[in-house]
This record gives sequence, structure tokens and C-alpha cells, in this order.
Amino acid sequence: MTQLPLALAITVSSWVTGRTSGRRVLPLGLLVLAVGLAWLSRTPADGTFLTDLLGPTLLIGAGLGVAFVRLTAMASTGVRTADNGLAGGLVNATRQIGGALGLSFLTLLPSPGAAFLASAVLTLFVSVLSTRKA
Repeated sequence: MTQLPLALAITVSSWVTGRTSGRRVLPLGLLVLAVGLAWLSRTPADGTFLTDLLGPTLLIGAGLGVAFVRLTAMASTGVRTADNGLAGGLVNATRQIGGALGLSFLTLLPSPGAAFLASAVLTLFVSVLSTRKA
């Protein structure tokens, strides 16, 4: 039940993003994601879902939905029709491998809060970089 708000936020933001155009949406989505991750890094060990997790979860979901749609669209732009399957497979493989490698490095950090904060900083960095490509 605690994952439902995250899933709903991803679904709604993906749907809205799919109906917008332009790459300028990506930096904003990544910024929202970074804010949610930074907020989550401050969650106390005895925190409750409604007061400590719901807000950052909604921001993370909104940012992820935007990022998933825009990055997938960018990765498939200019791909020949005959290569669409290959491009989609590469995007999905990259997400899986990147997630596994990222998680393996984040587990080296001293606490979950530090891991969320490191993720927020990295996401903010990518958000800034994405403005250069927008």
C-alpha cells in the first residue's frame, strides 16, 4: 500500500509528459526528482508514512515519470524504423545495468540517508547537464 502513491505519481506524470513536447520538460522533472530524493534523505528512523514519506514519494514519482518518458523519447529519436526494437532493448538494458551498478555503489555509503542524498546530488547534476541539451 505504501508504494501506491509512487506508482500513481509515476503514472500520472508519465501520461501528462507524453502529451507535452519539447526537451525542456526533462530538466524540470529531474529537479523535482532530486528534491524528492534530498527530502527523503532526511527521513528519521522513526518516521511515519503520512508525515515523512508521502511528500518525497510523490515528488520522486512525478520526477521519475517525466524522466522515463523524456529519456525514452530522446533515445529513440532519429532511430530507423527497422532498428526500433534494438533501440528499445538497449534503453531497457542500460536502465537495468545502470540501476544495478548505481545500487552497488550506493550500498558503500554509511547510511540510507547518505545514499538518498548522493542520488539527489547526482540527479541534480544530470538536471543541470540536461539543460545544455534542451
